[in-house]
Formats: sequence, C-alpha cells, structure tokens
Amino acid sequence: MYEHHWRLNRKPFATGVDPEFYFPAPEHQSALLKLRYLAEHHRGLALVAGPGGCGKTLVVEVLARSLGEKLKVLHLVFPPTTVEDLLGYVALRLEQSPSGQEPQSLAGLLHQVETALHRVHSAGQHVLIVADEAHLLDDPRMLEALRLLTNYQAGGEPQVSVILVGREPLLNHIREMPSLEERLAVRCFLNPLDRTQSQQYVLSRLKAAGASEEIFTPEALSRLYELSGGVPRQINQLCDLAMLVAFADDQKVILPEHVESVYGEFVPPRISAPVGSAA
Repeated sequence: MYEHHWRLNRKPFATGVDPEFYFPAPEHQSALLKLRYLAEHHRGLALVAGPGGCGKTLVVEVLARSLGEKLKVLHLVFPPTTVEDLLGYVALRLEQSPSGQEPQSLAGLLHQVETALHRVHSAGQHVLIVADEAHLLDDPRMLEALRLLTNYQAGGEPQVSVILVGREPLLNHIREMPSLEERLAVRCFLNPLDRTQSQQYVLSRLKAAGASEEIFTPEALSRLYELSGGVPRQINQLCDLAMLVAFADDQKVILPEHVESVYGEFVPPRISAPVGSAA
C-alpha cells in the first residue's frame, strides 16, 4: 500500500520469517555459528531460548537455507500432544508413512522412523528436527522422545539433530530433566537488541527493501527503541504502522510523533470503573 510512497521495492516490516531480512546482531551471529556447528558436525541437541519476538525462528531459518541440500529439515510448528503423534509426524515427513494410513503401534512407528532415517542418510543428508514453541512441551515424555531420536546413529554419529526453540520456561523444563540437559551440545540465548542495534536493524531492513533515502529521523529511531524495548517483532509492528500513518498524512519522513501515535495500538485502554462502584 505505501511502498510506492516511500520508494521501496517491498514492505520492509511485514510479518513472517524471511531470511532476506536477517540482521546479523552479535548474539544472533553467535547462535547461527553454534547451530551451524551442530548441523555440520552432526551433534545431537541444541537449545535456542529467549523472549518472544527476538528472532529465534529466523536464525534457524537462515541456518536451514545456508546448508541447503545437506539437511532434511523437519519443522514442528505445532507441538504434538503425544509421543505417537510426534513419531508419526516424523515418519510422515520422512516420507515413510503411507498417506492416509495410521501406524497402529509405537514399535511400528519406531521401525518406520529408523528405516526412513537410514534412507535419508544413504542419500547424503542429515535430519534436523526443529521443535518451535518447545516451551509448550511441558510433558517430559515429549522432550525425552526428542532426545531419544538423537540416539539413532550411523558411523558413530547421530543421524538426527534436534533444536529446541522456545521462551524462558523451556529452560526450567530442561533443568528438570538432567538426562536432557547433559546432552545439550549447543546453548543459545537471544536477548532484545540494544539501542544502537535497534537503529541498525531498522535501517538494515529498509535497505533490503530498496530504501535509498532517509525515512525515519534519528529521533524517531530513538523513540522506536524506547517503546519497543529492542524486541524485533515489536519494532516491526511499530515501523509498519508508523509508515502507514505517515503515508496517509503524505509526510516525507517519519517523526517521533508518528511512532508514538501508533504505539497506542499496542497498549490496552484503561477501563474506568462505573460511577458508584467500589474501588
């Protein structure tokens, strides 16, 4: 809607995970390096934790794209409810479970997974399972099942690597499972961006979208950081709406007041108590 007004090729702050907009902040680069080590050297388990909206999933997507055909990536977006569901999904994604046919036993599922892993390994690929929103896996049996998948080996190395991606509660789940915690080969924690990184993040996304002139004033960028706390997802939301509002006002640059005006969209309104009601 506003791309032509701002002379852009595409929307720079659209929702979704797009590796082309990846910003190499130091913590993200460190996480990417560690995860690349995990995948390339066929290590078993990794943890990527941090507050929501800090770019955990994007880092994993950048990893998957950079390794290309070397990996067979299985992305668990919706946490399964049972161990059978988990193994059934893995078997299906590895193209071992026939369409429309549900395995009848845990032993049958394990056999399908094992056979499929052997075929994938023979094709020269390594299986990477990404368990997104893993903090929702509060049943220890689910986390244990993921750990046990890393026991499948070929040539003395795991055929499966697992990346657990989630918010802070995931750390508590793992601490309560010593057998899982001691198997973690990689640990990454992503925090919100600092002030300088937040400003660089906005400019980086604008440049990737084709910007060649100033759009946000330095004062607007500073206000963005203060209101977003440096969380990339919130920065994206504020920037997107601020660009829309400034476009509607036919402004040439975005000022702090544009950012402040859209921030109200994220703050719940205060509800006044009815007159005469008890405090």
